[in-house]
Amino acid sequence: CFIIQISGNLLANALSKVILTNGTQACRVFWLINGTTSLSNGAVMKGNCLTNDNITFATNANLEGRCLTKNGTIILNLVRAFIPLGCGLPELIGPNYPNVGSLGCFSIFNDNGSIKNTGTTNITGDVGTNSGIVDGFDPAGVNGMIHYVPDAWTIQGEIDNLALYNELNAVSC
Repeated sequence: CFIIQISGNLLANALSKVILTNGTQACRVFWLINGTTSLSNGAVMKGNCLTNDNITFATNANLEGRCLTKNGTIILNLVRAFIPLGCGLPELIGPNYPNVGSLGCFSIFNDNGSIKNTGTTNITGDVGTNSGIVDGFDPAGVNGMIHYVPDAWTIQGEIDNLALYNELNAVSC
C-alpha cells in the first residue's frame, strides 16, 4: 500500500503520467491531497485521489482509480476514468490497504458538491454525489450507475469517504 500525502494542490502537467512499477496496483495507491486536484490535457493518473477541494480533469485526461472529494466541485471534460484494474490479484508484501467500503463501486464521488461533465467522457464505475448536482453525463458513456439524487449508496459513500479520509490523514509520514 502506498499513501502519498500532499499538503497543498496537485497539478499534473499536460501529457504527464503516473507510472506504477514492480507490480504496484492502482487500487493500492492513495493520494491524500489537502487542496485542489487538476489533471491537464492528456495527463494519466493512477490510484485513488482523495481531496477536500475542487477536482478538474481536462481534455483526454485518464484516471485508473477513483476521484473522491469531501467538498468542492468535480469538473470533467472528455475524460476516461475507470475503477482500478488488478484488484483481487495476490497482494504484494506490505501493509494492508485501507478499506474503501461502498466507494468500491464509485469511480467519481463527491460528498458535498456538484459533478459536472462536458464532452464525451467514458467512466467504468458509478458516479454520484450525496449533496449536489450531477450534470452532463451521457448514460451510454457510464458503465455503472449515475446517482443523480442522494440515495442509500451515496449516503453510505459519504460515511465511507470521511472514514477513509480520516484513516489516511492519521498515517504518519
